[in-house]
Amino acid sequence: MNKGIFPMAAMAAVMFSATASAEPDHSFSQVNFGPRIVGGIDAVTEDWQYFTQLTTRQGNRPFCGASYLGEGFVLTAAHCVDNDQPSDLSVKVGAHQFNGSDGIRANVSQIYIHPQYVRSTLSYDIALLKLDTNILAPTVEIATGSLSQYVSLGDDLRVAGVGRLFENGTSPTILQEVTVPLVSDAICQQGGSSYQNVGIDNFCAGYPQGQKDSCQGDSGGPIIVKQQGQITQLGIVSWGIGCARPGKYGVYTDIAELRPWVDEVIAGTGQAVSLSYEKQTVLPDFSVGELRHHEFVFTNTGEAQITIREAWAKATGTSDVAVIAADTCSASVLSQNQSCGVQVEFGATAVGQAGVTLSLSVDQIQGNVEASVSATVVDNNGGSQYDYVYPAGLGQYRPGTIVLATDGKRYQCRPFPNSQWCNFGGAYAPGTGWAAADAWLAL
Repeated sequence: MNKGIFPMAAMAAVMFSATASAEPDHSFSQVNFGPRIVGGIDAVTEDWQYFTQLTTRQGNRPFCGASYLGEGFVLTAAHCVDNDQPSDLSVKVGAHQFNGSDGIRANVSQIYIHPQYVRSTLSYDIALLKLDTNILAPTVEIATGSLSQYVSLGDDLRVAGVGRLFENGTSPTILQEVTVPLVSDAICQQGGSSYQNVGIDNFCAGYPQGQKDSCQGDSGGPIIVKQQGQITQLGIVSWGIGCARPGKYGVYTDIAELRPWVDEVIAGTGQAVSLSYEKQTVLPDFSVGELRHHEFVFTNTGEAQITIREAWAKATGTSDVAVIAADTCSASVLSQNQSCGVQVEFGATAVGQAGVTLSLSVDQIQGNVEASVSATVVDNNGGSQYDYVYPAGLGQYRPGTIVLATDGKRYQCRPFPNSQWCNFGGAYAPGTGWAAADAWLAL
């Protein structure tokens, strides 16, 4: 579940296999990206020796789960790493302690994200990480063929992680696991909204009354079945609305459905496509009637050539105009390490949040590549605009909402799926919570 998304890098490095068919940046509408284990128990150690934690290169606290497949490859959710460069990331294979020193640590050398991944819907939410060394550690078998070859509706599955113990709650000290039954697509879709698209590349598990689930921090981790002593990983913790809420099931990426892509990446067929760029840029405040200028820069950091067909701009918020002033990207081919740029201008006729969303059509990537720039528009006297004084308005915060926090500064609710956490207090309180940066952007 996009339960536990902790964006770590300002650049987006999305790698695809060029031979594969091509979420968003994700999101995540009413999807709670930030799974954790709710209603579980201490994990049975011998069944989770392949369990892997994702950390920053310099940090130790896990922000997502994963599993070790061997040959230097780690399997996780795309939304866990879609904003990161390989140099940002490390893993701890076999680590079961939260923020502990156990496990085998290795750095990430390459990120592969499924070419059909859409951050806004978290479809095809799967990624492979290539480590800088082929470590010797226990591995897990992953499903192939179809999910129905392994389990039937109502069968118990087990999911593990070191995410939160309840919605907006505390983290455990040791790996947790919980048992949840497989649910039909039809029942899961009754959850409405985002659940209506479940079933093509993912599946659901959980109880109608809730109470047991994965949660924030569990994203990317494994959900398994153990039959006759054989463990098979069937899915990857992807997303859910809240944690363990009645009628809101956990959603898991279907590994069997996407197994051909996994095999292709590990086999090394095709070249990796990677386009790096700043997904979200915030400029200084400006006044009504002024113009703001910004250049979006796109760099081919992969191995294969990238063909960009066209670029177009759309005004957002209170912007009254969005103009492309210069463009070296449209109708261009970028070789490895080459860059291009698109310069935009925008203004506003009213106070609030103004900006531009730039879209690119790229041959090697299905769906449009999007990047955005924004700034707060103030009145001519320098006064600024905000929607609420925090915590007033709690429960009404949406992507783009601006609040005046207790530290006297203004913060803006981040785009989906991070916006899911703007309405939680405590750890996500703007300016004070330890995880506030996951939900709020300082203005």
